[in-house]
Amino acid sequence: ASRLENLGIYAYRNNGEYHAWNPETVSRLQIATKTNNYGLFKEYTRTVDDKPNPAFIRDMLDYKRNPIDISEVEPAANIMKRFCTGAMSYGSISREAHEAMAIAMNIIGGRSNTGEGG
Repeated sequence: ASRLENLGIYAYRNNGEYHAWNPETVSRLQIATKTNNYGLFKEYTRTVDDKPNPAFIRDMLDYKRNPIDISEVEPAANIMKRFCTGAMSYGSISREAHEAMAIAMNIIGGRSNTGEGG
């Protein structure tokens, strides 16, 4: 019996279906962030933005309007107030995860929810 060929539909394979998060892309991001190399980070973003094939719905969108002036955008502090974590009970996540989310939400002015109280 012949083997069924794995074309990489669900996970990256050499010579398989194109995946945006392939070893080259992921490696660039990891090295750029670990070494604080902005030039390499720009290479990573260029790779992600200029994919050879569409991988996401957003890759098929074409925006035909000019960006608005930053003065017309709501202040970041007002936007951050709308951020919140999902309601996850303390028993469903680790103490470290619970604390990390609470700290992050406190830093940005968002809200965290433990999901407890029912």
